This record gives sequence, C-alpha cells and structure tokens, in this order.
Amino acid sequence: MSVYPQLEINNLHSSVNRGLVDKGPKLLLPAQVAKRFGPLVINLEVGYAFMREGPDRWITGLALGYQVFKKLELVGELYGTSKRSMLHNEWVFNLGFRWGIAEKLVLNVSAGRTIRASPNDEPTFLMYTGLQFLL
Repeated sequence: MSVYPQLEINNLHSSVNRGLVDKGPKLLLPAQVAKRFGPLVINLEVGYAFMREGPDRWITGLALGYQVFKKLELVGELYGTSKRSMLHNEWVFNLGFRWGIAEKLVLNVSAGRTIRASPNDEPTFLMYTGLQFLL
C-alpha cells in the first residue's frame, strides 16, 4: 500500500493552450493497494485532486502487470477521472511496458486512448514515455 502526494506546477502556457496540462497548480492525494500473484501484479488506485483553476476531481485506476523477464514487465491500465460530483467521467485504457535498462533506471512506455470522454469530447490517443530513477 502506498500514499504519495503530488504537486504539479505548470509553467508553460503553450501546454495549457494545447490541452496537454491543466491550468494552474494541482495537488493530488492518491492511495494505492497492490498485490502480487506470482508474475501477475494487480494495482488499485483512488485519489482526490485539488485544483486551483477549475473543479476538483476524483481519480480511480486499475492496473495489471505481468513480469515477462526479470527486467521487463507488460502493463495494462484502466484509468478514470471525474468531477467532484462524480459526473462527467472520462476513462482511458492503455497498454505499455516497464523495462529496466540499468540497475537504477527504468524506461516506462504506454499508449492508449479515451474510451469514454467528457461530454462533447472526441476520443483521444495518448502516449507516455518516461524515465524512472530508483533510489
């Protein structure tokens, strides 16, 4: 189980204008519970995002990981956000992998799309690539 507060501060207005990030700072307070069954990992997440600009949000997620090799894990995720009233939900499904490219460095890659968007929104393709530094 984990709890990991996150503070996001967005400085680039061009990213806000393109819809890549939310306007203003955001404080996210998520909690996760994970359970391993051999090579399979199930991860549940729920949290609350306090937004300075716009309505606060709930977040929910379910991720499944499968350890193929010692340094390679395949991952699938269903992730949702909704306004505080629990209306106007948006759901995203994606697939990806985590690859340990060095002892303390992990490459994370995923791609997916919205499967239920907010009203008046079209389905959106999403892709994420990042490096995770382990301490």
